[in-house]
Amino acid sequence: MPIETLVTDREVAIVREGYERWNDGDVAGLAALCFSDDIEYQNSPEWPGQRVYRGSDAVARFLREEVAEIIELSEVEIERMQVIGQEILIELMARIRLHDGQSDIGKIRIFHLARVEGGLVSRVRVYLNEAQALEAAETGSG
Repeated sequence: MPIETLVTDREVAIVREGYERWNDGDVAGLAALCFSDDIEYQNSPEWPGQRVYRGSDAVARFLREEVAEIIELSEVEIERMQVIGQEILIELMARIRLHDGQSDIGKIRIFHLARVEGGLVSRVRVYLNEAQALEAAETGSG
């Protein structure tokens, strides 16, 4: 049975810097810093449309064209980062404004579960519910 490697402090710092790049509007820089070539990004169950994106280019395009431009997710603040095996559970507060410019949803809580392998993020699963995110982290499901 292989030994599961824990996420290092350096890898946590890289992920944290990735959110800083997001807040700076630098999706390409985020992808270059954090994403493995074969990253898999899974939206929350509540997200409409396609739920899983594969590959660094596809994930960056989705983040730029849908998350940044349509829901204008911004002002991301990391509330907590918790290492669970090879994953980091990241609790975020973020502002959402719909692209129409008139619908400011305000700040919402989002949970990212990021798997780190070889210093890069290989999978991100997004949840709006903390219990779902914790269960996914603890069981590997979801």
